[in-house]
Amino acid sequence: MRKDTTIKLEISKPENIKETEETLSEPRCYGLSDIGKVRGNNEDSFAIVAKRGYCIFGVFDGMGGMERGEVASSIAKEELIKHANQSEIADEKVLNEIFERANEKIYSYSKERGIEGKMGTTGVIAIVKNGTLYYGNVGDSRLYILRDGKLIKATHDHTLVAMQVEQGIISKKDAEKSNLKNILTKAIGVKSTVQPEFYVPMKLKEGDTVLLCSDGLYNMANEKEIVKVLSGSLMLKEKAEKLIKIANKHGGKDNITVVIYENKNKKPIRKNRKVFLYITLLMIAAVAIALFVMYKPLIMKFIGTVVRK
Repeated sequence: MRKDTTIKLEISKPENIKETEETLSEPRCYGLSDIGKVRGNNEDSFAIVAKRGYCIFGVFDGMGGMERGEVASSIAKEELIKHANQSEIADEKVLNEIFERANEKIYSYSKERGIEGKMGTTGVIAIVKNGTLYYGNVGDSRLYILRDGKLIKATHDHTLVAMQVEQGIISKKDAEKSNLKNILTKAIGVKSTVQPEFYVPMKLKEGDTVLLCSDGLYNMANEKEIVKVLSGSLMLKEKAEKLIKIANKHGGKDNITVVIYENKNKKPIRKNRKVFLYITLLMIAAVAIALFVMYKPLIMKFIGTVVRK
C-alpha cells in the first residue's frame, strides 16, 4: 500500500440509466450511469451509502466482456454497500477492506468458472466524514475535486500509458493519442491480491465538489465542459444528466458513470432564517403592544360596547 504525498490541494431518462440519490443532513450526493452510444451493455456500477455522520460512495468500471465486467463491477458495488452498512468506522482502513473483499469475491467467482484472470473492475471509492475526504483507487476510474473554479485530478491512473508518462517514455500529449491508454496495470479481481492506491486525507472546504467517474466521462468530455457543469447552479441530478449528455454528444464510446458530492452546508442559512423569523415576530408584537397602549381608551370603550350588546 503506497501513500501518495505528491498531490497538494489548497485548494429523456431512458431505461438504460441507473440512478440513486442519498441526502444527508446537509451535504448531498448523487449518482448516475448510462450505457453510452456504442456498447451493448452497461458494465459500470456505482454505490452511495449515506450514514449518520458520513457518506461512502464509489464508481466501478467492469472489464472482461461477455457480461463478466458487469458482474465484476456489481460484486464490487455490493461489497461496498454491505461493508458500509456493517461498519461504523469511516477511514482508509475501511476503504482497504472494501477493495480487498471485492477482489476476493471477484477472483473466487472467476476461478470457480475457469476464467481466472479474465474478469475484473476498476474502482474509485471515497468517504466524507466530518468534512474530511478519504479516498483510494485501482485502475483508471478517477476522483476530481472542483475548488474555487479549478478542476483537480486527485487520483493516479493505473494504466500502461500513465506508467510510460511517469517514466518519461512518452509525453502527456502523446499519451492522449495513444492506443494503449486503456490497458490497465491494476484491476480489482484479476489477481488473488490487490494493491489499491490511497491518498493523503483532505479537509474539504465549503463549496467543494467531489466528482467520481469512469473513463467514459473524461475521455469524451473535456475539462472546461466538466467545470462549467459542476460550477453551475443546476440541481445535482441535472448536473449528472448534463455530464452524461455531453459525453454522449461527443460519441459516447463507453459506458458513462458519475457520482457527484457537494460539500455545501445549509445550516447557517436555516439558522439565519429562524433568527429573521424571531425578529419579525418580536417586531410585530412590539408594534401591537405600542398600538394597544396608544389606543387603549378607544379599545377598552369598544370592548365594553361589544360586551354590553
